Amino acid sequence: MTRIEVAVRAELPDMEGERLRGVLAQAGLSVAIARTYRAYLFEGELPEAAARKLAETLLADPVLETFSIGRGLSA
Repeated sequence: MTRIEVAVRAELPDMEGERLRGVLAQAGLSVAIARTYRAYLFEGELPEAAARKLAETLLADPVLETFSIGRGLSA
């Protein structure tokens, strides 16, 4: 199984994360930072080069987003 994670670049604002912070605040919960990401899981054999091409061309916007293959973005 291959896991690809995609997230807004750390130096850019995460608008979905900010929306989530607002929802949490309305529920009485306070968090300093909320960041979001998408995770894609592919069953079967997906070579590293193919996973990278898939992430670079279809899953992530190269200007706004970053991606990780096989490990978490926070690692």
